[in-house]
Amino acid sequence: MSGRVSVRLSPNEEAQLERQELHRRRKLRLQQVREQERFIARQVRAQVQERRQQQLQTLADLSAAPVAAAADAQTDRLYPHTTSTAWTLSDTDTVQRLRRM
Repeated sequence: MSGRVSVRLSPNEEAQLERQELHRRRKLRLQQVREQERFIARQVRAQVQERRQQQLQTLADLSAAPVAAAADAQTDRLYPHTTSTAWTLSDTDTVQRLRRM
């Protein structure tokens, strides 16, 4: 005969087990919340970095346009016989322009 004997826990032991289980669950929940917060923070940092890169690119584009225009104007002023538009025209127009120079 192999019977199992079940032993009932005392009220103090039951209360202790319940407290331990509650403590374990709270600890697990805190770990989950912290991991979620880390994930959200990572996403926010990535979004901020992406937005910063876009703003820098926009700023670079805006500041590059006047610089390029000023450089073209300076080139046209220094070398009036060599305009960049002459090279975009058809061959006959280019030849006619070169003859006039």
